[in-house]
Amino acid sequence: GGEVNCWPFPHSGEVPVHHPRQSDRLEGPRWMHSIPDDASLSAGHNADRSFDYGDQSPWSLRGDQVCSEWLTQQQPSDEEAGRATPGSVARFPFLCAGTFVGTVSSLRRLLRRLFMLYQDTGEYHDQALLALLLLRNRSLGMVDSAAEIFLGLHGHDELRDLERPLCRGDYFDFDADVAAHARENQP
Repeated sequence: GGEVNCWPFPHSGEVPVHHPRQSDRLEGPRWMHSIPDDASLSAGHNADRSFDYGDQSPWSLRGDQVCSEWLTQQQPSDEEAGRATPGSVARFPFLCAGTFVGTVSSLRRLLRRLFMLYQDTGEYHDQALLALLLLRNRSLGMVDSAAEIFLGLHGHDELRDLERPLCRGDYFDFDADVAAHARENQP
């Protein structure tokens, strides 16, 4: 699943996004991504700690650079960029480790790699581990950044993102007609 915030890594709410070529990260950012104030929770999670990533030729990434690198890698390719709006990202660009789906074999492979990364790094936070793992190897998973499969409620806009308000009025009231219809349609 995707979410609006880059939890648990530290950020100021303004995340620099660079050109995806590694050498260009030394230059200034192409643009700044703003995390909405109501979703901008930040933790001091391993800000100064270096994590090795990259399967073929690992390089080091500090905890306070993860949000920027995540968005930098999410950008469209150069040929797609001509069709994309400059500075645009999907509505839910960051990873949400609490919502995931896949085949049994793909999830076993993912979890095996996740536990290996835990042994290598000692990192204990599931969301941090999964983000670091996908930064190492994007082929292990993808983020539902358009919320087509999962819509996490952290940072959502109730009027824009939901079909109806949650947990209000008769939301949980027993409806005898609906129950009767469900019983009629049971096999």
